[in-house]
Amino acid sequence: SKNYFVWEPDTVEFIDNFKPASIFYDIGANLGGFSLYAGKAGHKVYSFEPSSFNFCVLTHNVYLNGADDEVYVSPVALSNKTNANHFYMQHLQAGGAENMINEPQWWGGSFSYKFKQAILCFSLDDFIDLFQLPFPNYLKIDVDGVEEQVLAGASRTLEDKRLCSVLIELPAQSDTTDRVV
Repeated sequence: SKNYFVWEPDTVEFIDNFKPASIFYDIGANLGGFSLYAGKAGHKVYSFEPSSFNFCVLTHNVYLNGADDEVYVSPVALSNKTNANHFYMQHLQAGGAENMINEPQWWGGSFSYKFKQAILCFSLDDFIDLFQLPFPNYLKIDVDGVEEQVLAGASRTLEDKRLCSVLIELPAQSDTTDRVV
C-alpha cells in the first residue's frame, strides 16, 4: 500500500514512473520497502545494504513477501573504491540509519559510534563488471553522507545511455547538495 510510504512520496513517484520491466538498483536499501515496492511492480531489483542489522531484516522481508525472484539483496557497501573497509554504526537496531563507511564522519562532523562492522566495499562500476549484473535503468541512492563517493565509483554507469534516471536523497542542510546536484 502506498500509505506505507507517505514519508517519501517522491521515491514512490520515482518508482511509479519506471518503464515496464526495468532494472532498479536500490543503494542503501535499509529494510527494503522501496525494493519490495519496485519488485512487486514488475521490476528486477538489486538492493545494497551494508548494515548487518538491516540486511537481516531486509532479507527476511524479501522472504515474507515471496519476492526472491524479483529482489536480489547484497550485504555490501557501494563507494568510490573496491576494498575491505569498516561501517561505523550509531544505531544498532534494524532500520537504523545515519551510519558511515570509511570513517565516523557524517556530513562534515564526527560522531561517536557503537559498533564498527567490517564490510566489503565496491565501486558500482566494479560490482556490475565483476558479477556481470544486468545494467541498471534506475538508481536510488540513500547513503547518508557518502553520496559523492558512490557517484565517483559509478562514472561509467552514469555515462551509459541505458541509465534513465537517478534519485539521490540528500539532507536539506548539507554542503553535499550543492556538489552532487
